[in-house]
Amino acid sequence: MLPLNGVSFDSTKNVIPSDYGCVLDTKKQQIPGLYVAGWAKRGSNGIIDATLRDTRQTFGIMKHHLDTDLIKPKATPFDQVSKSLPLDYVSYSDWC
Repeated sequence: MLPLNGVSFDSTKNVIPSDYGCVLDTKKQQIPGLYVAGWAKRGSNGIIDATLRDTRQTFGIMKHHLDTDLIKPKATPFDQVSKSLPLDYVSYSDWC
């Protein structure tokens, strides 16, 4: 796991610090709209079931933030999202 620019990173645990899956800033405050799951959340351990439980927990905090208007729903077109992907990303059709 490598750090991301502008995102807190715990290099001893190799995780992105979070609270129920919501990423924390350097002052340990939640950053609504920025979330983490899987090994980035728990470290490189556990089985698929543990990752699934982590993902459900992250979805729960995302839903809570949407329901309480801490974040607003977005409908970003795929072509806009794809511009932010690396040139060597694997598309859905390539993956299938």
